[in-house]
Amino acid sequence: MPAPIPDRLASLVDRIGQDNVRAAVNLGHLRCLGQDPVTVAETLGARLRFVQLNAFGSSFGGAPLDAHRPYNEDAEAANALLDFLDASGFTGVVCLDSSRDGESLVGLRALVADARRRTFD
Repeated sequence: MPAPIPDRLASLVDRIGQDNVRAAVNLGHLRCLGQDPVTVAETLGARLRFVQLNAFGSSFGGAPLDAHRPYNEDAEAANALLDFLDASGFTGVVCLDSSRDGESLVGLRALVADARRRTFD
Protein backbone atom coordinates (compact mmCIF):
# COMPACT_ATOMS: atom_id res chain seq x y z
CA MET A 1 0.00 0.00 0.00
CA PRO A 2 1.46 3.44 -0.90
CA ALA A 3 2.23 6.01 1.76
CA PRO A 4 -0.49 8.59 2.50
CA ILE A 5 -0.68 11.51 0.06
CA PRO A 6 0.77 14.20 2.37
CA ASP A 7 3.71 11.97 3.30
CA ARG A 8 4.44 11.25 -0.36
CA LEU A 9 4.24 14.94 -1.26
CA ALA A 10 6.52 15.92 1.64
CA SER A 11 9.00 13.22 0.61
CA LEU A 12 8.97 14.45 -3.00
CA VAL A 13 9.70 18.05 -1.98
CA ASP A 14 12.49 16.82 0.30
CA ARG A 15 14.03 14.61 -2.39
CA ILE A 16 14.06 17.46 -4.89
CA GLY A 17 15.86 19.54 -2.29
CA GLN A 18 15.55 22.93 -3.99
CA ASP A 19 14.56 26.06 -2.07
CA ASN A 20 12.18 27.14 -4.82
CA VAL A 21 10.22 23.85 -4.88
CA ARG A 22 7.39 23.71 -2.37
CA ALA A 23 3.97 22.10 -2.04
CA ALA A 24 0.57 23.42 -3.07
CA VAL A 25 -2.78 22.09 -1.90
CA ASN A 26 -6.37 22.63 -2.93
CA LEU A 27 -9.01 22.41 -0.19
CA GLY A 28 -11.69 21.00 -2.50
CA HIS A 29 -9.35 18.38 -3.97
CA LEU A 30 -8.23 17.24 -0.52
CA ARG A 31 -11.84 16.89 0.60
CA CYS A 32 -12.76 14.98 -2.58
CA LEU A 33 -9.94 12.55 -1.75
CA GLY A 34 -11.19 12.15 1.82
CA GLN A 35 -8.12 13.87 3.28
CA ASP A 36 -8.20 16.07 6.37
CA PRO A 37 -6.81 19.44 5.19
CA VAL A 38 -5.35 20.32 8.60
CA THR A 39 -3.51 16.99 8.82
CA VAL A 40 -2.15 17.52 5.31
CA ALA A 41 -1.00 21.07 6.10
CA GLU A 42 0.54 19.90 9.37
CA THR A 43 2.40 17.06 7.62
CA LEU A 44 3.73 19.39 4.94
CA GLY A 45 4.79 22.04 7.48
CA ALA A 46 7.20 24.59 5.99
CA ARG A 47 7.04 22.78 2.64
CA LEU A 48 3.53 24.22 2.09
CA ARG A 49 3.59 27.48 0.13
CA PHE A 50 0.23 27.69 -1.71
CA VAL A 51 -3.32 26.95 -0.59
CA GLN A 52 -6.22 27.16 -3.01
CA LEU A 53 -9.54 27.64 -1.21
CA ASN A 54 -12.65 26.17 -2.72
CA ALA A 55 -15.29 23.60 -1.84
CA PHE A 56 -16.21 20.40 -3.60
CA GLY A 57 -19.68 19.69 -4.91
CA SER A 58 -21.64 16.46 -5.22
CA SER A 59 -22.49 14.47 -8.31
CA PHE A 60 -26.05 13.36 -8.99
CA GLY A 61 -25.19 10.11 -7.22
CA GLY A 62 -23.81 11.96 -4.21
CA ALA A 63 -20.12 11.27 -4.86
CA PRO A 64 -17.66 14.15 -4.26
CA LEU A 65 -17.21 16.29 -7.35
CA ASP A 66 -14.34 18.69 -8.08
CA ALA A 67 -16.62 21.68 -8.61
CA HIS A 68 -14.52 24.61 -7.30
CA ARG A 69 -17.44 25.96 -5.30
CA PRO A 70 -16.97 28.96 -2.95
CA TYR A 71 -15.02 27.80 0.09
CA ASN A 72 -17.73 28.86 2.54
CA GLU A 73 -19.80 25.95 1.22
CA ASP A 74 -17.38 23.76 3.18
CA ALA A 75 -17.04 26.27 6.00
CA GLU A 76 -16.06 23.87 8.77
CA ALA A 77 -13.09 22.43 6.86
CA ALA A 78 -12.12 25.82 5.42
CA ASN A 79 -12.18 27.55 8.80
CA ALA A 80 -10.22 24.73 10.43
CA LEU A 81 -7.55 24.99 7.72
CA LEU A 82 -7.40 28.80 7.90
CA ASP A 83 -7.19 28.70 11.69
CA PHE A 84 -4.34 26.18 11.48
CA LEU A 85 -2.50 28.32 8.91
CA ASP A 86 -2.93 31.39 11.15
CA ALA A 87 -1.62 29.56 14.20
CA SER A 88 1.30 27.92 12.36
CA GLY A 89 2.75 31.16 11.01
CA PHE A 90 2.05 30.26 7.38
CA THR A 91 3.71 32.80 5.06
CA GLY A 92 2.67 31.40 1.70
CA VAL A 93 -0.12 32.32 -0.70
CA VAL A 94 -3.83 31.71 -0.15
CA CYS A 95 -5.91 31.84 -3.33
CA LEU A 96 -9.68 32.31 -3.24
CA ASP A 97 -10.98 30.13 -6.03
CA SER A 98 -14.48 29.31 -7.14
CA SER A 99 -16.38 28.70 -10.34
CA ARG A 100 -19.68 30.51 -10.15
CA ASP A 101 -20.98 29.69 -13.66
CA GLY A 102 -23.13 32.80 -13.92
CA GLU A 103 -24.48 32.56 -10.38
CA SER A 104 -24.88 35.72 -8.37
CA LEU A 105 -21.68 36.92 -6.76
CA VAL A 106 -23.60 38.09 -3.70
CA GLY A 107 -21.55 37.16 -0.69
CA LEU A 108 -18.21 37.22 -2.51
CA ARG A 109 -17.29 40.45 -0.74
CA ALA A 110 -17.91 38.75 2.60
CA LEU A 111 -15.62 35.87 1.61
CA VAL A 112 -12.88 38.28 0.60
CA ALA A 113 -13.34 40.29 3.81
CA ASP A 114 -13.08 37.11 5.88
CA ALA A 115 -9.90 36.06 4.11
CA ARG A 116 -8.42 39.56 4.46
CA ARG A 117 -9.08 39.67 8.19
CA ARG A 118 -6.74 36.72 8.61
CA THR A 119 -3.06 37.51 8.58
CA PHE A 120 -0.38 35.21 7.26
CA ASP A 121 2.79 37.14 7.98
